[in-house]
Amino acid sequence: MKRFFAILLTIITLGCFGLSSCKKRVAVGKFYDFQDACDKGFFTEEDVKAIAYYHHDGRWLNEDKMEENYEPPIKTPAAIPANLQKEIKSDYIYYYMKETKNAKESMVKIEKYYGMYNGYYVGILYTTAPGYHHNDSIYDVEIMGYTFHYNWKKIKVWGKG
Repeated sequence: MKRFFAILLTIITLGCFGLSSCKKRVAVGKFYDFQDACDKGFFTEEDVKAIAYYHHDGRWLNEDKMEENYEPPIKTPAAIPANLQKEIKSDYIYYYMKETKNAKESMVKIEKYYGMYNGYYVGILYTTAPGYHHNDSIYDVEIMGYTFHYNWKKIKVWGKG
């Protein structure tokens, strides 16, 4: 019987180290589309105004809703901390790249960061992994009265919990 358990333990150990890679990716946080996050009440109108400003690098498409001298609040934190960037990229793989074998955080790009609002990080993320075809459509979306111009890269919202 001891010999049976020793053999079983050896097989399991070899499987973990060689064949099946026992390390499974686990999500730390959750992603939301920007519109869904707004619909769920994650952001105030002032938050959306600031995100619109950062998204367009100014008042473009929202000149009638933003004062000429409008300055959005300073992003806090000014940049996403490195440890959180790793978690965000890992979660992006978990939620959006399940079919990609051997996906790495280096395949996920955080192109723009618009700030953290009420515990949620907002920005543009995408993957450079082969086989992911992006929709080339360009369109505008109105969210809480503010216009957002999109290409295939959409605003994503990430938060823990």
